Amino acid sequence: MPPPFWLMTTPYVPPIRRRAFLKTTVAATGAIAFPMVVPRRVFGANERLNIAAIGSGGKGQVDIDGCESQNIVALCDVDPGKAA
Repeated sequence: MPPPFWLMTTPYVPPIRRRAFLKTTVAATGAIAFPMVVPRRVFGANERLNIAAIGSGGKGQVDIDGCESQNIVALCDVDPGKAA
């Protein structure tokens, strides 16, 4: 039985029971371990990104070259020769 409220300097916190502790620990461990158990392909059906590039000349060309394994869907540049 806790002491009367006027004698308490800090709020009364009941001790945690073993069953509640184990239940919380198992739930937290499952939540942390779940992403490691489920294969990555379940979360995304398409492995490749759709990429659009604005400014495809100069340094933009380096960015496009770095993304050549992805799906490039659009290119845009003010210089018509660079966008073609």
